[in-house]
Amino acid sequence: MNLKAVIRCIRAYPIALLQAIDRETNRFYRASFLSGLLAQPFAGTLTETSMSLAEIARELDLDPDSPELEAWLDMGVSLGVLRRRKGKYAVKSRLARKLIQGPQSWQAYFRIRVEVFYHYFVATPGKLVQGERFSLDDSHGELYAQSSRTVEPVLLDVARNTGCAEPGPCALLEVGCGSGVYIQAACEANPELFVVGLELQPSAAALAKRNIQAWGLGGRATIEQTGLMDYSGPSRHDIVTLHNLIYYFPLQDRPKAMSHVYSLLKPGGKVILSTLLRSRFPSIQAMHLWSSMNQGCGPLPHAGEIPELLKEAGFLSIESQELIPGMWCFTAHRPGNAPSTP
Repeated sequence: MNLKAVIRCIRAYPIALLQAIDRETNRFYRASFLSGLLAQPFAGTLTETSMSLAEIARELDLDPDSPELEAWLDMGVSLGVLRRRKGKYAVKSRLARKLIQGPQSWQAYFRIRVEVFYHYFVATPGKLVQGERFSLDDSHGELYAQSSRTVEPVLLDVARNTGCAEPGPCALLEVGCGSGVYIQAACEANPELFVVGLELQPSAAALAKRNIQAWGLGGRATIEQTGLMDYSGPSRHDIVTLHNLIYYFPLQDRPKAMSHVYSLLKPGGKVILSTLLRSRFPSIQAMHLWSSMNQGCGPLPHAGEIPELLKEAGFLSIESQELIPGMWCFTAHRPGNAPSTP
């Protein structure tokens, strides 16, 4: 090595800065590589055994000696996500192993934060200058649906406790029912519950309809492919639930949405609304940026916004409970007869 050249390099380049950049970008590279690995059909095999380049290439229907695939795999090795021994690759990272072997919901949660949120971090200022927003109508719909299931255990408990205080039939309206899993939990917990589920996305509505039939709930639950503001219903409901939905309404539309919910309830009826609230947690700040910059959506609500919306719509007995850090559940009643739930 030419010593003079090394000295010139040290003088010309800020070594400490370059090292700091490398440390930061390596974290980004590692997360990006892992996100790509999670989408591969051979990822699970790499947690159980080693695979050669040719074996991995065969899984992807590629040339067994693909130099491009080898470069990608060796990048994973350099980042510590994979290891390579005797020409064979396997998973090395504990995080990679946990994600690959864990539920798809957490894989999707990770991938959304790498593959989707990245664009919001980088492109938001330019979008604002151009007067543009991001669109939810993209190729990540399945990832969004899977990622939302990370909070399912918490909201399933809420759903199981959704019922009328008085004995007899109870009418529930679930807005944004997704796959229908919360409808299933509520119906199993209350045999006298009858449900209408609203779902705007065609694929999700079709899935919910199939699930309702498969679960044997066809006589107690119906799914309508429509949004809240387009639904009037043949009769009023005892309970209306909105889980992680309020930020899909722009700020200016939220008072009207809550007033419409009020109109759909019987006197004494109850609304149950769960949502993330703004906080300093980076993961929630990322959701706040995401919802703020999507067409037709709005920012995450702040701590006092939901009670104020409910109060302005005419609701009484407003209560709140933090389900997990950052996620809250609000309940309120329409004035009238005795509240429909305890």
